[in-house]
Amino acid sequence: MKYILPALATALLFSCTTYQVMTVSSKEAAQQNTAAEFVIDNDSLELCYNFNGHNGPIKVKIRNKLNKPIYVDWQRSALIINGMAISYANQKVPISGALSSTSLNWTPDVSSSFGRFHGTATIPPEIEFIPPQTFVTKELIGITNKGILNLPESAFSKKKVPAMGSMYASIRMASFSPESTPLAFSSYLTFMVGDTLPRPMVYQHNFYVSELVKMTDPPQVLNGDKRGDRFYVVQGNAGDSITYGYGVVGGKPVLQKYARALQ
Repeated sequence: MKYILPALATALLFSCTTYQVMTVSSKEAAQQNTAAEFVIDNDSLELCYNFNGHNGPIKVKIRNKLNKPIYVDWQRSALIINGMAISYANQKVPISGALSSTSLNWTPDVSSSFGRFHGTATIPPEIEFIPPQTFVTKELIGITNKGILNLPESAFSKKKVPAMGSMYASIRMASFSPESTPLAFSSYLTFMVGDTLPRPMVYQHNFYVSELVKMTDPPQVLNGDKRGDRFYVVQGNAGDSITYGYGVVGGKPVLQKYARALQ
């Protein structure tokens, strides 16, 4: 009996868990590469966006195609959701270190102790330097940690799709246009070009959720779960830790804690 109860608890845990897999499209019809990442290319820069993962982490690769340096101003760059801008600059100052202490017993009733803390505080730079003909990669904040709610059931169609191996997964899927999408967002990036009197460049790339899949199986069972235009959120009990991220609540992005999904 002692082995049945943990198994029952695990079954109840996952029976209360659902997943939403969201497919992102570009409003400007940006090109996609073989990994389904969004590529914006011009004479100066090549930008590559990847949203794959839990809560849609914004991963961007920036290639400097010029023969002069480019600087990314993260303080003046932001994720924009529903008209609210969230700076890409990291506001946290992590610190780590170790404490060592020594205790002295003078008498059975009198003792003293002292210690030292050695640590390092790291302040993330607001300006990132990209030398000529090089690239940098950056993982920024997540798009959302909340599922899309209040959609009518009539918007979904039931399907069985190929999963890992010879399996099939039961899903409910809805499709959206740029006008009907329940979630649209923009990435606003500010660059400075050159060493002397740097010239500012601003790029804004607009995206929207074009497909929403609801499923009870973990999204990893789907073929092509590594696509750069797909991410997922978890609803229910599945989680292995508490962390913090940006989520959409009441139509507004807020910083809050959430449960990280089991990998």
